[in-house]
Amino acid sequence: KKERCIMHTNSNDITNLVTVTQNNQGSEIAGNFDNIYDNKLNPFTEVVKVPLSTDEGGYSKAFSVRLPELNKEVGVVKKEYMAVSNIDIHKVGQAIRNQSNMQWKHLKCFFDGKVFKNQYICEDSGLQKQVPNMEAGDVIGIVMEEQNSYDSSVSAGIFFSFLRLVCTNGMTSKKYGFGHTFKHTQKNIDWEDSIYRSVGLLNGQTPEVKLDQFVKACGHLHKSIDFQDLDILTHSRKYLRNLPATQYGQIIRNMMLAREGNGDPKYGHNNSSYTGWDLLNSGTEILTHKNKATQGNMRNNIIMTDGMLQYGIDQQDNERLYKSFN
Repeated sequence: KKERCIMHTNSNDITNLVTVTQNNQGSEIAGNFDNIYDNKLNPFTEVVKVPLSTDEGGYSKAFSVRLPELNKEVGVVKKEYMAVSNIDIHKVGQAIRNQSNMQWKHLKCFFDGKVFKNQYICEDSGLQKQVPNMEAGDVIGIVMEEQNSYDSSVSAGIFFSFLRLVCTNGMTSKKYGFGHTFKHTQKNIDWEDSIYRSVGLLNGQTPEVKLDQFVKACGHLHKSIDFQDLDILTHSRKYLRNLPATQYGQIIRNMMLAREGNGDPKYGHNNSSYTGWDLLNSGTEILTHKNKATQGNMRNNIIMTDGMLQYGIDQQDNERLYKSFN
């Protein structure tokens, strides 16, 4: 017996898929979703969970998660796996946005057949803050992300992260982010109610407090870094050691060579002095603006963001300790 999760949309072309949200005045805003992984792959296509069987008619304890319209298997899961569709996660996210009394704008959608991430930026000025110790206009905003997976690789739910507005570099942080996610098991059958209760914090002080903590941590990265700093960042697992070596090299190279549209260096002062903020943004630029987004890039964004922010905090603490003894 197939376990059907959703009704599929009429079109396979994601550019024709339109969602309707409400702004604070109640007027309708229609917009297209472009899947940045594959524009022809509809993230809201039908998904089914079916038992696996042998040629002799025997049944396995495992189940296949499939996209019928593509005749494609996207995951093999246990019987206890609770299939939650992308459209159901999206409906919960949309309801939360509608009830938040905040202005939201669609940012981007990612779906590779297995993992779904759909992001909105909060456009309320009260939830966009200047990074201390940086140039005026270097502002961070809050991003709401609907996330799900059909192979149980990513927990489902709603999560809030951050965006540097001047360059749309996404900064995902486990330490400073908030929201609610859950595992795909039958124990979480009431997942919708759980999300509504926990993300109810959106109407309290949590977003402003988390954003304030995040931008203050970013402000610790204004000091110059040298090869000794890079050595520490590279060797410590709580910083950047878990980044893939090739990708880390791309990030360093980009920091040193990237140019603005007018030809000026994008990072560093006179091509000789680079800061931790330069390194963080070079990394998030590489990981955010890939032509083909991947799950790996998203995971590495967390390593880059939380690793650099922890380094900045540690350096600040070391400096305070030094001053207290001198």
